[in-house]
Amino acid sequence: MQLEAGKTSTIQFVNFRKPTLTVRKIDEKTGLGLDNAVIRVWREGVNEYQDYTTSGGGYIRLTDMSPGFVLLQERRAPAGFQLSDEIHRIELKPGQNHEFTIKNKSLPKLTLRKIDEQTLEGIEGVTFRFAKDGEFRDVTTGANGIITVQLSPGWWTYEEISVPNEWILNPEPGYVELIAGEDKEIVVKNRHKPSLKIIKLDSVTRQPMADVRFEISVKNGAPLGTYKTDDNGEILLIDIEPNTLIIKELPFDGYIALNPEQEVIVEWGKLVTVEFQNQPKAPPSLK
Repeated sequence: MQLEAGKTSTIQFVNFRKPTLTVRKIDEKTGLGLDNAVIRVWREGVNEYQDYTTSGGGYIRLTDMSPGFVLLQERRAPAGFQLSDEIHRIELKPGQNHEFTIKNKSLPKLTLRKIDEQTLEGIEGVTFRFAKDGEFRDVTTGANGIITVQLSPGWWTYEEISVPNEWILNPEPGYVELIAGEDKEIVVKNRHKPSLKIIKLDSVTRQPMADVRFEISVKNGAPLGTYKTDDNGEILLIDIEPNTLIIKELPFDGYIALNPEQEVIVEWGKLVTVEFQNQPKAPPSLK
């Protein structure tokens, strides 16, 4: 500026307020603010940085910032949400308040329902293994046969690894693709183990016969054991493995077995009933 004799000159200096920056972290689906996200902030071209944690509805409020470009990056997502690690570049201008929003997608929620194939009722106590890229989680169905779990996006396998004794293990693995921000439900069926009832009757009186012994074995396989009829003339085996069984009656004093050996197929979900009859031996004739 040039000053001239006899004249008054005026110089005006204008100061701008330092810019501010408000960063808000929100759920992409609901728009609700997310606390406990860690956001890293640093100036462009500078190696120093500062990490801030969102609070009060997902906010970070920064004042007295210097004009220029700053960079933002999420370093830790809130619990239940997928990390969004994109680097954002923002120009801060003197005298201005700046606002920037970073969105998060929730981790996908998987609901697995374990049901009886016949009754469609839920089965409690079945353990599944969920696996992806070398990591796995074992989770057990609760009341009504339901598992609800949050997992990272991608393709997961799920496999049944244990079931209550009365059910048949389903070893076939399943596959499910989980997408961030989307929930999914799958249904897995189980088959109930069969039961076997043996009824022993007097062929003449049709009355039950107690204490009659039977040998039961798998056809062309191992024996299951020797069993004896109760006071009702019955043997009841519950929750046995599906198979073809050979049932053989052992000798019983005073009677002739009419059908001493039977072959029976026991199928899942069924109660198979087999009847054996004995005929009383004729008393010895008197001479």
